[in-house]
Amino acid sequence: MEKDTGSFGVLLLTKESLATLDDGMWLNDIVMDIVLRSVHDELGRHKRRKSLIYPVHFYTKLKNSGFSGVVNWTKHEDIFRKDYLLIVENALGCTFLQSVDSQ
Repeated sequence: MEKDTGSFGVLLLTKESLATLDDGMWLNDIVMDIVLRSVHDELGRHKRRKSLIYPVHFYTKLKNSGFSGVVNWTKHEDIFRKDYLLIVENALGCTFLQSVDSQ
């Protein structure tokens, strides 16, 4: 299934994507990408310059194609100069983030 985009490549939230917000459902890539974009937008300007957040598909592409599959995604960014790098993994077709309890 291809991701629907609106103007400027902004992801559109479909009824199917909204259904993944129900209890017991795994979030899909579209919902996670919207959340990741929101996180990035909420960072202050200084932290945004020091951060790099890739869409969910990045890790899948890296895993399946190796560096050659994502080289165009990284050629304009020196990831080693970033303080924060966020790459989300999509496991078994379901995106998840593991919560870590600090206690």
